[in-house]
Parts: sequence; C-alpha cells; structure tokens
Amino acid sequence: TIARIGTLASATVLAERLAEVEDPFQRWQVVEALGSLRGDICRSVDQRIVREQIHREAQRYLQTLADLSALGMPDKGQLEGPCISWGDEILEPSLVDRLLAERLDGHLRILFGLTAILYPPRDVWASYRSLVSGQVALRNHALEYLDNTLAGEIRRDMFAVIGDDSLENKLLAAERDFHIERRSLVGVVDHLLGEADRGTSDESHLTLAALYLVHTDRLEKLYGRVRELMESSDDPFVNETATWVGQRVGLQELS
Repeated sequence: TIARIGTLASATVLAERLAEVEDPFQRWQVVEALGSLRGDICRSVDQRIVREQIHREAQRYLQTLADLSALGMPDKGQLEGPCISWGDEILEPSLVDRLLAERLDGHLRILFGLTAILYPPRDVWASYRSLVSGQVALRNHALEYLDNTLAGEIRRDMFAVIGDDSLENKLLAAERDFHIERRSLVGVVDHLLGEADRGTSDESHLTLAALYLVHTDRLEKLYGRVRELMESSDDPFVNETATWVGQRVGLQELS
C-alpha cells in the first residue's frame, strides 16, 4: 500500500511536471516515464492535464508545420498523413527544413505518448506505427481505428494533426482552432535565430542552421539579427557561426 501511494504521488508529480516543461526532449522523457507506469497507476493521472497537453502538443506540431510551409516545403517534399517525405521535388530541403521535420516527428511521438495514457497503449502505439509506415493501407486502418476510438476534444486535436486534409486546409483549420501564426520565410528564420537563448535541447542547432540559411539565401533583412548574435550571444557556437556568416555577407563593412 505504501509503495502504491508513492507511485501515485510520482505519477501526479510527473503530470504536473509535464505542464511546466517546454524542451521537447524533456517532455518526451516525462511522457515516457508516465507511460511506463502500471496501467491502473497511469490511468490515475489527472485527465484534465493530459487533455490540455494533447492540445498543446497538437498546437506545437501545427506551428512547426506552418513554419515548414513558409520555408517552401511544398516545393521540396510532400505531406503523407502527419509525416513529411522528402522526394524528387523541385528543390532540395535545407538543414533547417530537415531539423524542423525532425521536430515535427518529435511532436507527433509525444502526442501519441500522451494519448496512450488515456487509451489502450498497445493499440495507440500500433496506430502510430501504421501512420508513420508510409503505407497508405496501414495509415487508413489506423485513421479508422482512431476515428472510432477517440472522442471529444482529443479526437479533434489528434485529427487536426493526423487527418488526410491537404496542407493548406490543415493550416487554415490550425489558424482558426489553434491560433497558430502564419509567418513569412523571413519571420520563421528570425524566430529561429532567437531560439538559442531559450535553452532547449534542439534550438541551438536550429539557430546555427538558420544562420547558415541567412548566408546561403542572402536574407538581407536579417543581417541586423546576425550582427546582434555576433555581439551579444552567450552561446560560443552561435557567436562563432554568426561571426563566420557576418564576415561572408560583409557585415564588417556596415556602420
């Protein structure tokens, strides 16, 4: 009994921690820890918190998808269900594209991990594997199962991510229902340039990749942001990369 009380307390702490954590890697660790608890203990977690986090993770997924769209993803790859497939398209995906696609995959995994807290985990994870398999028949089977199993706001939030709507229709619905921001290409890169100072696991890599994109795509509107990072970034890798980019775009000649 004492052990059970202790485990219940741990589940409560983990659920509360989940509501506080922003870093994707740490969020996945908390979700994984919750999912490893015994079934009855896992089901004791406050469902309100889990539902809120499902909505939050769907929102984060959709914002990342919108940012990828602004970077020109439709000319570089295609959306297959909730996943991006880079294929023989007009343009090659940049490092920023690929890193954001990895972040997208992370949001999807967390989303299913959260759903598996409230619904039979074996079936939920089987649906996840089918959705990311790249096989249309398996994906359709998973969608049918989830359509028949999920309910209410959870079903709405999940299908905003995993549904077979076109990219544009998904983003229009995301603007309406999740209040995502449709940024311009410059706006997306500007946002990524500010991420290194937010202290999460993947954001320094994205800032470095965004700096290189400023150089390769000659995004002159962001040269001032590069100068700021040259002069004030606390991250030595960001500072060094910003200086390298600045030298190559001629910032040393600007007043």
